[in-house]
Amino acid sequence: MIKNDRCVDMHIHSTASDGALSPENCIKQAIDRGVCKMSLADHDTIAGYSEIGSSYEDIKIITGVELSAKYDKELHILGYGFDRNAKPINDIFAYMKEERVHRNKCIVKKLNKIGIDLDYDEMLGNYDSDTFGRVHIAKELIKNGYAVDVENAFEKFLSKGRAAYCERELLEKEKCIAAIKESGGIAVLAHPIFLSLHRQDLIRFIDELKEMGLGGIEAYHPSQDEAYSLYIISICEDRHLYCTAGSDTHGLPHEIYSPVLIKNEYVIKSINEIFERSDSFKAKTKTSR
Repeated sequence: MIKNDRCVDMHIHSTASDGALSPENCIKQAIDRGVCKMSLADHDTIAGYSEIGSSYEDIKIITGVELSAKYDKELHILGYGFDRNAKPINDIFAYMKEERVHRNKCIVKKLNKIGIDLDYDEMLGNYDSDTFGRVHIAKELIKNGYAVDVENAFEKFLSKGRAAYCERELLEKEKCIAAIKESGGIAVLAHPIFLSLHRQDLIRFIDELKEMGLGGIEAYHPSQDEAYSLYIISICEDRHLYCTAGSDTHGLPHEIYSPVLIKNEYVIKSINEIFERSDSFKAKTKTSR
């Protein structure tokens, strides 16, 4: 497919967190679908960036991440264009990894208690310790015949309210936003529709986040229809916030990958400015069309 300057995907998950495709294959898929600008936004890690080359001629890539923050419901904050070596963001990653390890051990202990024979150290040997999480435990459950697929593993054992569910201690939203900003990046509220807030409550919450340093909102997401996207864009225009767009793809077999083709000029301007102020991840692509 021919590259389209308005085809953008700033929210892609790889095997570095809970995605099914390697970072390289995520990039290849995006290029094949005409994406001109993208970001890997794995959960609480940038490990995926160490698995890919250092530059791509067919696509512009900036550093991204999706941080999980404490809220009534779990809140997701996207970060873009930050310095991958900066201490503030790496302190967040170190904390998140520690919490992930604690939760993983808790899950395996609970699984053992209900008669499921999984060994934590043995499983860990099969995966990268920086990215090992619930999806990988789900894969082990499938491999050992306890579940038919990842969704089934979560439904039976790993989701909230199930026998092996374990909480993890998340950071406050202001700490996540501050770490992104202090590392030279832009903090963006992910998929606001998931907050299930009424109009005035959503606006108040966005204003609260803006006071903390929020720089933008994800206007285009598969769960948000055109009317909702236009509503978010209007909020961003009024408050001089950036708008972003992403597929939130995980590369799972049942997914149909559909990057966003942006028509709104304010969103195009926002994304162009984000990429212009960020250091692009440059290198020669190994993929071909």
